[in-house]
Amino acid sequence: MLVLSVSLAGAPFGGKTAVALEYSYDNCPEIMDVYLQWRTVEILSYLDLYFESKENTSSMVNGALEAYRQYKRAINAELSKFKVSPALTEEQFKSFDMCLRLVDQYTEQARDKLKEKIVTNGKIKQSTLLLEKYQAINGGLSNMNLKIARIVSAFQTFKNKLPGFLRDCITK
Repeated sequence: MLVLSVSLAGAPFGGKTAVALEYSYDNCPEIMDVYLQWRTVEILSYLDLYFESKENTSSMVNGALEAYRQYKRAINAELSKFKVSPALTEEQFKSFDMCLRLVDQYTEQARDKLKEKIVTNGKIKQSTLLLEKYQAINGGLSNMNLKIARIVSAFQTFKNKLPGFLRDCITK
């Protein structure tokens, strides 16, 4: 592995050294593992925030899928930075194979989380919608119950006054 080193003596960072890695198949798993961790945390955080919206889940799916496509494009762009050598050694081939397996592992993890978010979010929003409808129905039934109670009270008052009215009318 070839490492390029640039001295920053006299720089405001206290003379720290910046290190640029050469993208070769030998160090592919190490570089891509760090990159994939970062990108995966980024997309999962984005999806968490994105699905907090009150929009309809079906209208949000396209945006989430586009974010996932951008995630995969960024990973493929990073993967394409590795130099292709005319004759790969067996070690380089194994290293690159491991690198591709890492990419598959992380993209599969992100895809599974995306599916889970879509399904869970849809169920939560559906439950919330049903709850709101049930609360509206409950409010309507409560109003109807109060009206029926007033009607029953009016009939009861009329019933209590009717015998006295009949008795006074008949005897006089």
